[in-house]
Amino acid sequence: MKKILYITVVVVVASIGFYLGRLSGFVGLITESPSTNEFHPLPPPPPESEPYVPGAELPEESNKSLLLESPVDNAELSGSFEVAGRVRPDSERLLVSLLDADGDELFSRKVDLPDATEEESYVRFNLSIGDLGYLGDATLRIVYFGAGGGIETRHITLVSSDLVEVNIYLINSDLDPWQTCEKVFPVKRQVTSNSNIYRVAIESLFSGPTKEEKDQGYETVLPTGVRLKSVGADARGVVTADFDRQLERGVAGSCRVGAIRAQIETTLKQFPEVRAVVISIEGEKEGILQP
Repeated sequence: MKKILYITVVVVVASIGFYLGRLSGFVGLITESPSTNEFHPLPPPPPESEPYVPGAELPEESNKSLLLESPVDNAELSGSFEVAGRVRPDSERLLVSLLDADGDELFSRKVDLPDATEEESYVRFNLSIGDLGYLGDATLRIVYFGAGGGIETRHITLVSSDLVEVNIYLINSDLDPWQTCEKVFPVKRQVTSNSNIYRVAIESLFSGPTKEEKDQGYETVLPTGVRLKSVGADARGVVTADFDRQLERGVAGSCRVGAIRAQIETTLKQFPEVRAVVISIEGEKEGILQP
């Protein structure tokens, strides 16, 4: 009996000693160990993505041989514009075409590409397309032909601008060798439809012929620096165009006076709703442009 009691006491004492030893070790760990956040701060979390380095190939570009930068889709087609971008240096040929709304070709040209070094992933290309005189919607088509036979095509929609085509009327001694003074001839201009169409037509007339038109014999006899003060039509279709005094300044001779009147009147009468034209200066209508 004493032996059993002795063994029980030993086991209890050993258990208590083991428990107290574990507890003192845990407390010592808490009180004596330095704070991890205070002395050894954790490193910042890694960024979600690597910053872009200019010139580096973007992940979404890695499988493309043709990268178009301009024009963008649904850009306005107005006058001249530039086609620019990048292609893989193994390109054999790059073809740029402009198609009208019916799919007929308005323009097509092969683009000359620069030589590339082995380190370059892409080479740049630029092509300027001049004013084609086309006013409708169009599709820009760029076709890349790779050295290995691969072909990539991009289609960009170009929308029509607010431009409309009108005529201005000039004299031309080559077309009128008898110089009848009142005979005038049309040349085309593109003007905005968002403004008074009579005003923009007359102001285009002020600009006179282009260099190419001058070479073809076209001239204007309107005085330099003349200004249009107002222009408008009444309910009967009579358009009154009011100019400043410059219209008559330095004007002499019945031939030139008749030519000035013919240029203004015919430019305005091209519009079917215009039945008659009245020319005034500073509001005065009587005796204007009389020989």
